[in-house]
Amino acid sequence: MVSYHAAKTYTGRLNSVFKEMVVKGDAGKKYPELASPSKDLHGGIKAPILVATSYEDSSLLLQKIREAARVHEIGTEAENAVVATALLLQQVVQGVAISDAIKALPSNEAISADTRASVQQVIDAVDAKTFSDATAAIAHFGKSCSLPGALQGSLFVLLTSVGFVEALRANMLAGGDNCSRAIVIGAVTASMQGGDAIPAEWKEKTKAYAQVETLTEKIVH
Repeated sequence: MVSYHAAKTYTGRLNSVFKEMVVKGDAGKKYPELASPSKDLHGGIKAPILVATSYEDSSLLLQKIREAARVHEIGTEAENAVVATALLLQQVVQGVAISDAIKALPSNEAISADTRASVQQVIDAVDAKTFSDATAAIAHFGKSCSLPGALQGSLFVLLTSVGFVEALRANMLAGGDNCSRAIVIGAVTASMQGGDAIPAEWKEKTKAYAQVETLTEKIVH
């Protein structure tokens, strides 16, 4: 119910998942009935936090990531997209190259067959040079936050970009509802490069950067 109460008192814009949670909570429903059947990559934002705290224990990580996904979204597609994101990020945190970590996902049976197949489609498209750039690829996979396109677009950018800044810029140029993609792309590339990957001017322009950095240090340490 913590998430419901947070959404209830939040004065900013709520996305459709949180709006639905507030309506259901007001009607007296509780976890897990507060969740939405949404198929957005909503859970991608949870993966970096849980990987930071549980990356050394795969079983615990999978348990926590599935539990976290179910707080806001019902359905195997949304849940498995978060699992794939977490397993990718876990490998990168442990020193595996991004491309190798992505290419390992289709053989990881902790992820559903459908999600593994959607990842393989991206790998095949990159190998075949099907798309001229990320903009063309994301136009094909889908510009919204919906799955599987949001995850596929994120993976395409990660496979075809060099570093944090280039990847995020490619994502922004591709347009659409790029927030979910940006979370996945930013977390993975920053995990590879470290905090110095973020340009100083970006930090200065981010009003809550110092606060976020402090909270991050508490989670990691």
